[in-house]
Amino acid sequence: MVGEEECTLFAGASGKLVFVTLTLVAFLSYIVIFACRQGRTDTRSWKVFLLDLCKMGAGQACAYAVNVLNAHRNAKGSHSDASEHLDAVSWYLPTFLNDEVIAVPLGISLWHVFLATVRRLGHTRPELVWVEALRQSGRYYADEKQEQAPDSQSSRQSTADEIALVPETAVACGLVGEAAIRSCGAMEALIGRVCRSSCESNEQVRYDWWLVQLSFWVCCVAISRLLGGLFVPLVKLLAADSSPYLLMARWIYELPWTCSLKRWTFAGLFRIVIDVVQLALVDWFNKFRRRVTTLTTPMLPASSGS
Repeated sequence: MVGEEECTLFAGASGKLVFVTLTLVAFLSYIVIFACRQGRTDTRSWKVFLLDLCKMGAGQACAYAVNVLNAHRNAKGSHSDASEHLDAVSWYLPTFLNDEVIAVPLGISLWHVFLATVRRLGHTRPELVWVEALRQSGRYYADEKQEQAPDSQSSRQSTADEIALVPETAVACGLVGEAAIRSCGAMEALIGRVCRSSCESNEQVRYDWWLVQLSFWVCCVAISRLLGGLFVPLVKLLAADSSPYLLMARWIYELPWTCSLKRWTFAGLFRIVIDVVQLALVDWFNKFRRRVTTLTTPMLPASSGS
């Protein structure tokens, strides 16, 4: 492609078609995977899974925006000499692979360090509903009855100490949380009427809790992608022309393919595979699991899913 017009990333109608279509394919693929596992290796209900998936989708959207910025920045900084300039499409796959190898584990680690801090501090501020929502990450309603052993007064006391009780009417995030409860509740009711018995669920869901968890997860994703994105130019600075990211981008740039074919292949087909792997990884580490104690161990199901 040397000497031809620069191949921009997701430019025009074809670029947007790549992004929208293949993102949907990636998420639908993971929904099919869950459907095959549901009830066997994954005990979550469809409602909880879809809420988890929406959180991951918001994180993916944020990550995509940061990755596009990183890809353009890496393309502008790819001058090994005055005659070479690699375009954004060539840089997208190296940037996306770096996202999977560096930024995704970093984001998961940041999230769990943050949750561990919140759980430690939460004992001192049980009246803060948003703190309780984060302490129950991956779960959208505090089920006190299931957390308590039926015939043990000491167990009931230890559980009360572990899980802070909050008023049933308390709403996290004030008016924003109330809006989330109303809008998501209306959507749930509409879906229930359309699907009838096949979609009915008696699970109570605190959509304000879900909104709190989603918001902080997106913040962790944004920070991890910004930090992880610095790894590519850092390697380029240290390794110069021997950087594996630069070598991969140069190989893609020099392929005798059309710009559209490169988009569909490296920012499309490969992206589906990486997206599904990323969803599986994030879902595995972030879905709700009971914290194992002497109280909860006898009640744990065979699967560790929520």
